[in-house]
Parts: sequence; C-alpha cells; structure tokens
Amino acid sequence: IVFKTIDVEICHADPQEGFCVSGFEVPAHWSQAACELLVRQMVRRNGVAAALRAVPEEGVPEWLWRSVPDDVALATRAPDDRMGCEMSCKQIFHRLAGAWTYWGWVHDYFDTPADARTFYEEWCVLLADQWVAPASPQWLNAGLHWAYGIDGPAQGHFVVDSATGSVAKSTSAYARPQLHHCFIQGVSDSLVADGGIMNLWEREARIFKYGSATGSNMSSIRGEKESLSSGTHSAGLVRFLSVGDQAAGAIKPAGVNKFADKLVVIDIDHPDIESVIRWKLEEEHKAAALISGARQIRRYLGEIADALQQSDVQDRFDPEQNRLLHQAIMQARRAMIPEAYIARVMDYAKQGFNEISLPLYDGGSPFDLMLSIGGHQARLAVRMPDSFMQAARANKAWSLNARVDGKPMASIASGRLMDEVAQAMWACADPAVQFSDSINAWHGCAKSGAIEASSPRGEFLFLNDTACDIATVNLEKFVNESGEFMCAPFEHVARLMVVMLDISVALAHYPSRAIAQNTYRYRPVGLSYCNVSAMLMRMGYSYHSAEGRATAAAVTALMTGAGYVASAELAKEQGAFEAYSENRESMMRVMWLHHEAAFGRHEHLGNAQVKPVALDHAFVPDQALSDAVQRVWDLAMIRGDEYGYCNAQISVVAASPVACTLLDAVAPAMAPLASVVQLRANEQRQCIPALRAGLAVLGYQPQAVDDMMAHLSGHNTLAGAGAIDRASLMQKGFTAAQFERVEEMLPRVMHLREAFDPYVIGELFCRDILKLNDMQMHDANFDLLSFLGFSVADIEEANQFACGTASLNCAPHIREEDEAVFDSLNVALGSNAPWVESQIEMMAALQPFVSGGIAHDICISHEAHIEQCRSWCEQAWRKGLKSVSLTRAAGAICA
Repeated sequence: IVFKTIDVEICHADPQEGFCVSGFEVPAHWSQAACELLVRQMVRRNGVAAALRAVPEEGVPEWLWRSVPDDVALATRAPDDRMGCEMSCKQIFHRLAGAWTYWGWVHDYFDTPADARTFYEEWCVLLADQWVAPASPQWLNAGLHWAYGIDGPAQGHFVVDSATGSVAKSTSAYARPQLHHCFIQGVSDSLVADGGIMNLWEREARIFKYGSATGSNMSSIRGEKESLSSGTHSAGLVRFLSVGDQAAGAIKPAGVNKFADKLVVIDIDHPDIESVIRWKLEEEHKAAALISGARQIRRYLGEIADALQQSDVQDRFDPEQNRLLHQAIMQARRAMIPEAYIARVMDYAKQGFNEISLPLYDGGSPFDLMLSIGGHQARLAVRMPDSFMQAARANKAWSLNARVDGKPMASIASGRLMDEVAQAMWACADPAVQFSDSINAWHGCAKSGAIEASSPRGEFLFLNDTACDIATVNLEKFVNESGEFMCAPFEHVARLMVVMLDISVALAHYPSRAIAQNTYRYRPVGLSYCNVSAMLMRMGYSYHSAEGRATAAAVTALMTGAGYVASAELAKEQGAFEAYSENRESMMRVMWLHHEAAFGRHEHLGNAQVKPVALDHAFVPDQALSDAVQRVWDLAMIRGDEYGYCNAQISVVAASPVACTLLDAVAPAMAPLASVVQLRANEQRQCIPALRAGLAVLGYQPQAVDDMMAHLSGHNTLAGAGAIDRASLMQKGFTAAQFERVEEMLPRVMHLREAFDPYVIGELFCRDILKLNDMQMHDANFDLLSFLGFSVADIEEANQFACGTASLNCAPHIREEDEAVFDSLNVALGSNAPWVESQIEMMAALQPFVSGGIAHDICISHEAHIEQCRSWCEQAWRKGLKSVSLTRAAGAICA
C-alpha cells in the first residue's frame, strides 16, 4: 500500500486554539474527505510520546508488548518535542489492530503467536485498504493505553473480570476504554434512585463524552395527571424529557459542537403520548418565534431609540411633544412589542445610553438556537404494537393507560392518533415509528425480557442496559471486474469482524454496572455494511428491481449467516454467551426463522397482517451467491445446535456516516445513490467508480463508456459550450484573466453558475466593470449569467456541456433498459413516491436477515402528503419492518 503526506487545518471555535497538522501520513488512494475526517476527528492530538519503550509481559509475544513513554529518551529532547499528536495512519492502524490482538491473546483467542500475527496484519490491511471501518469510539479510544501508555483518572465506568464474571469500578479512563457505539438504557419511575430519571442523565453523560450513542424507553415515567406518593401530581413526561434534552446539549464530545446522539422511545399507550408527539412541532414553532420575534424587537425598539436621539423638542421623552417617538411607540405596540421593553429602551436613553444591544437568533446556524428550546438534542420514536396498527386501520378507540397500575386513563380514536404521528413525521421528521411486536417476534433472548428500546437510529434493538459495537464493511470492495460477488473473502472478513467485536466486549468498560454485566452476559455485536447501491451498480442491477433486492438480501443473509457460524465456533472455544442456556429455545426459534427466510420459505414468517419477505432465489442471478447463502445457513444451524452461540445478536444495518466517509463509500447502509456524479471536499467533480464498472459489466465498449462519462460529468471547459464561450464573455467585458478563473473553477463545481460566482471572478472586476452593487455581491442566489443577459436555454446548454447532466437518461449509446441501473435520487422528477416505495421494498427484503434493525431515514419530497406518510408507515408494518423513519426535505429529493 502506497502512502502520501497531507496537511490538514483543524479549526476551533476559538481561533487561538486551532492548529494545522502538517505532513500527516495517509494511504495514497484515500480521498481528501476521508483523510481530513480521520485527522480532524479521530487522531489523538496530545499525549503521544516522541519516544516509547515496550513493557515486558510474561506469556505475551514480544511484538505484542504494550508501550509507555521512554522517560530516559524523552529527557534528552526539548520539552516541547516530548509529547505530540499521532502523525500517521500507520500509528492508528497499529494501535487499533494491536490492542484487539493483545486483548485477544490475553484471553486465549489465538492458539499460536503466528495466528495472532496474522489477525493483526489482516486487520491493518482491512483498515488501510478501506475494506472495514469500526465505529467512532474505536478510532477515538482503542489502543491509546496499549500503544502509547496514555491514561487518565476513572470516569465512573465499570469493567467485567472475564475470568470470574464479576463487575467492578474501572480504575482507569483508557486501560479499558469505552469502545461501544450503541447503548440502550433502562429508566425507572424514580426521581433520584439508581436507575432512575436523574441517574439516567449522568449515565448518558458518560456515553456522550466518549462519542457514543444511547436510547431509552421513557414510558415507565408517570403521565401529567398521575398521582405521586406525596399526594400531588406528576410534572409529566415532557417536563422530564426537556431536562434530559438540555443536559445532553451541554456535552461536547472531543470538544466539538454537535447534537447529542440520543433516542427517546415512548409507547403509544402512554397517557402523555399526544404531548410527546406534538413536542418537537411546538418547539420548532417556538424557534421560528424566537428568530422572527427577535428581529421585530430589534427593529421597533431601534426606531424608538432613533426617535429619542433625533428629536429637538424640549422634552424628547414626552410622546406628546416628540411626534417621532409617539409614532415609533404606536408602531411597536401594533407589532405586539411588550410594554416593558418599550419602557426599558426609554429608561436606557434617560440614563445616557445612545443605543441598545439586542441579540438575534440565526436559523442558518441552529446549534446555539436549539440549545434554548426543547426536543432537538434527541430523536423521538413511538412504539406501536400490532393491536394499535389494526385498530388504527378501523379507527377504533385506543386506551391510554396509567404507568403505575396500568388502568385506563383516557380513550382516543386510534386513527386520529395515527394521523398525528404522520403529521409530525411529515412536518419535522420525528417521531420514527417502531413496531414492537415485529421487533420481539425476532428476539432471540425472549426469556430475559422484551425489547423496549433501540439505539438512536434504530439499528441496535435489544434488552435494556446493553451495548453493541459496530463495524461497517464496504460491499463495493467485494465485487470483481466481472460483476460477481466474491463470497469467500466476504465470509472471511465477516468472521474477522465477529472475532474483533467479541474481543472488544471484554476489552471495553461501560457507563453503568448494569450495562457492563448485561453486555458481558449477552455479548451482542453488530456486523454492518455500506454501499449497497454502489455494489448493485457494479453488478449491473437496478436498485428498483427484484434482482437488485434479492441480491442485496442474499449478501445480507450471507453476512449474518457467516457471523453466526463464527459465533458458534467461538462458543466451541470460549463457551456460549452466559444467558444462552435459559434462552436456547427462543434463540434457536429465531435462528430457524432466519434459516427459513434464507431458503425462501414463507410459511413460518409473520402472521395474517404482517408478512416478512423471504429470499426468492429465482431473482438471485449469481448462483454462487445463492448457493453460499444456503450453505452458510445450514452450517449456522448445525454449529449453533452443537455449540450454542457466543453472541446473542450478530448483525445490524447502521448508517454510520463516519465509517462511510472513512471507507470512501458513496451511499450509507442500504440507501440509494444521491447522485452518480459527486464533488468531494477540495477535489474535482467526478463520476463514482461503480458507474464505469457497471457499464463495463453490461457490455459497453471503452469508447462508449468515455462518451457517457463526458455526458454525465461534462467537458470541464466552455470551449464548444454554445452561446456561453470565450468570445461571448469577452463581449460582456470579461478579460482573459477572468475567463481563466472560470475555466479553472469548472472541474470543482456541480453547476456552471457556481463558477460564475462574483468572488471567483474577482470583487473589483465585478464592481468596477460589471457594475454589481452590494446586494448582488452578497446574495447567495444571485445569477450572474442571467444578469449578463444569457437566456435560461443558453445557460442550461452550456451547463450540460461543461458540467454534465449527472444522469445517463438519454445519454449516447445507453440502452433504455439499462438506464434504471444508473438511476439516482437527484434526477427524480416530481413526486419521489416511487423512490420511497423502493426503499421500503429494499428494507423489507433485508430485514429477515438482520438480527437488529435498519438505520435509514427515508427522505420524502416537499410534495408528499400527510396521508402518504401514514400509508408508508402501514406499508412498512405489513412487510415486517421493525421500524420506519421518514424525513421531509423542503423542495428537494434526497437520500
């Protein structure tokens, strides 16, 4: 693997704290976006000693000894040169793979040093060559103690002794770091007790601090009209949710402003369910009021202040004498400005202040604004049983029940409640909907309790007070030049992922005693993937087609099946997960459901209303893939029946934007492609690699492919672009220098108008020659080409020539039947309902082969109706999905 060095500037809210990492070493084939994300977010910025020494450990191979700062060698260096940051990807790959291998060796995962060395080296290659990426907490925390001797005071976490299974308080922040990405936490209806409401905020803080995510079902908390032991009534669920929302917003993981990765789940029969559903809608209205109201206040109070300064009457504070003041006050009152504010600005003036400073709230930079309102640190989800979905279809009455005794407190029309959920989804993307009966029908540890909640995106669905670590594999890497899926390498990588994630269960520490104990007891892990749509394109299948869905389902089945085979073989060596014996019946029942779905048998899946989709092998064009799925699931059942399984859950489909960027993936999880032409940070516009590969698999000759590439991404020049060329621009006043600036910019824009930005061409030229005013110069929507007199048709013709069409529709040489293979969301016209239904169909095809859930937000167009949102939720339920999440983009269709 060839490496290169790059320079990356790391910005900070305080300019004095920003710095540049110069000469950082990265694999040469990584994109600039992947490199910058790694350096800015994953690199250890301090505490890495310039000289290290190994710490001998009996029974551990010398190459696996952990390292600590070499104080003797460091003493010879200048103080500023002793500690620094990581300066190479090789260091990061070494500390990740090394820590996993060291912990695996100590816990008897390898028979020989050679086996351990192979595991270490394979993981270095998987990371460097972008085959697999672990979740953020692994990049941030894994191996810091092992590789550099970095340590810190304990933060209240808990660890499990693998030999005895006992749980103890962690004594170090990094010797056993927080590695898990997804947490599910229980909460009881108690204010300050362990496991109660306020204790939940403390546990969440430990999770957010190290970059992880958490979800909790808050339905145990009493509703607003329920009685307390004191004889008063509860403050209500929304009050407590608001407190947790504010607490989460105060935490900056790694010093970065971001919304907390948090989920609040509410059962549909909670007495406060309507308040929860409306919560975000009302808070968004409050945000709009803050933005517009602050501007109104500044405007009218400013006019009053001006009137007080400009008047030359004897008593400028008397509205009867100061007519300007009288007029300003009357206008302020008509605008509903509070009287106290009017009086305040006049009092300021009487005390000698000539101006008043009033803050404004900016909707374009919402982070600080959202901290001042509720409901926007967390995602919301509503859990609906089959009985509610059936009742909603018939609009029957639905009972809202007390939390303490379960007695009915109110009755509501279920159809109206479902409409409220659909309206909230349509308006503000929350809540998501989780189908509780479908979730628990595929629950392998039913004897231990029901699944009540999930991680924030819905991928990890398991028992309360458990954690799951995730690793994402890049599916596009497993398609060869002939368009065939490489099953054997994929199975091998899945096995390596299971071993690494299982090692991490023992290596990690946890934010509470219960989570430590339960995660060790069940050992759930999360094999995941990205780039489904790119994989299908490389193979020559449309995302919309039965062949595309069946292929994606077969790959998912192969991943989960291979994972369970590895888990069973780990159980042979390490023993099944601790709670396996009591859950053996339900575990094998769920495994049999997976097996039947993998063999295309529908009989045992679902019920009369909910019918999951089994794999139809008739639509899997790759016979080797079809055979591999059936072979691996037979083996998973045989091995599991003999040895049990080391892990209660194996697979999820996680969106993992960080992992996708580090893998240079073009689409997260199972999402369709947003566009076949992409523009990454500091790079040129280009077609995605899968497009050229897919065209070759479908039999197009190299010259035809080149012609289609030019149609897609343009010629990057205005020479030959029609009405907008060098000569016509010179007639408009352009000089050679301005024209060259536009030409240089063309490869780095998605539309021609972006190359004609006034600040690209030159501010002085635009003001002096083109006579642009300040408003035009600063207007982000200003169209210079239209200002220069070019017609819409002229601009579109030139844009298609210079920047391309971003679509193969009507491209030269393309066969009509192949256009759908290269379809993407950016060229969808009008309603995106077919795309929404395609995504639901794809999710339904994958769900029977995923242990957990599918993290995917289906983005609907501005033209979508509330009734359609309700219909899509019902469609998802009928097809056996565990959850569905819709988000609405105004005026756009997006992934």
